[in-house]
Amino acid sequence: TDIAAKVNGTAQFGIDVKLPGMVYASLEQSPVIGGKVKSLDSAAAKAMPGVVDVVQIPDGVAVVANSYWGAVKARRALKIEWDLGAGASVNSAGMLQSSLDAAANGKVIPVQPAKGDAKGAIGSAAKQVNATYITPLQSHSPLEPMNFTAHVTAGKALLIGPTQFQQGAQGATAAALGIKPEDVDVQTTFLGGGFGRRIELDFVVQAAQISKAVKLPVKLIWSREDDMTHDFYRPVGFNQLSAGLDASGKPVGLHFKVTSQSITQRAFGLPKDTMDPFMVEAAVAPYNIANTQHDLVIHDAGLRVGYWRGVSHNMNCFANESFVDEMAKAAGQDPYAYRMKMLEGKPRYANVLKLAAEKAGWGKPVAKGRARGIALMEGYDSYL
Repeated sequence: TDIAAKVNGTAQFGIDVKLPGMVYASLEQSPVIGGKVKSLDSAAAKAMPGVVDVVQIPDGVAVVANSYWGAVKARRALKIEWDLGAGASVNSAGMLQSSLDAAANGKVIPVQPAKGDAKGAIGSAAKQVNATYITPLQSHSPLEPMNFTAHVTAGKALLIGPTQFQQGAQGATAAALGIKPEDVDVQTTFLGGGFGRRIELDFVVQAAQISKAVKLPVKLIWSREDDMTHDFYRPVGFNQLSAGLDASGKPVGLHFKVTSQSITQRAFGLPKDTMDPFMVEAAVAPYNIANTQHDLVIHDAGLRVGYWRGVSHNMNCFANESFVDEMAKAAGQDPYAYRMKMLEGKPRYANVLKLAAEKAGWGKPVAKGRARGIALMEGYDSYL
């Protein structure tokens, strides 16, 4: 129903919003997430053409101007000394090592009751297969960077823009401004890509705080660089799998273990050491294996994380299906046929796999320099 409006240009995205008397804001945030302003010299920025004001809010320093480009240019003239905070010591190598340590020593939460004796079956099997899969932090990077328009006046707030979480935007803005939720009016535009990033409320609250400070309607627009460096990232995922194969190559036992960060703990206060269902989507693959064990270790690797289009299907399916290929290779069998043997009594999985293989010309030669792979997953009742 929205295709016509998107084609003819009448669809309104957050970046299209205009209000009478509106000004534009560009926000300088700490180069390390969580850092705070230690000292600020805004004299040069304030002297630049079109600049309305320079205001400090909890998340950084906003330059407000009559145009977005004017705000960006003046922002570059700010002189800020930052207290980078605890996040300054966080790096990729350290996050990976701490995840490895947590996988070895952290509290194990069963994803589901174990079936049979997976470790015993693996230990006594004719052949063992082991693999570790690591998925990195990932930025949402939607086509439209974060933006929101706010007008705060007379104890009321008008918010217009792209959000996936209207009641959250209302509540967080009310709390930040010290007003009642019913005095916050949220109007939703089309999303220029959401993917879970626009469930977060940082950019919404920032726009409201800036508007309150300058007493004008303000459109806050993040740059692409702001967007990629101040995201709520997909967590680091650390998947460890082991299996035992019998003499025919059939898996007789499988142990799956994922160590990652709980988004739901951060975003909605899920109690510590509580199963987070958004961490274990696609953890249990559909295949018939007699003895299985699926474990979760929740570990905060040190950087803020958010729901990222999946949410954990992408991490767990990648690990599971890569591992099925490893088992098929160890068994000396075709990876498609190997999967089909383990799908008895699972007609929907078997049918979608068979159809995909047929459509792809599975088993036929591929051109030189090319390869063909296959994988299987269910997510939110879609079979892929």
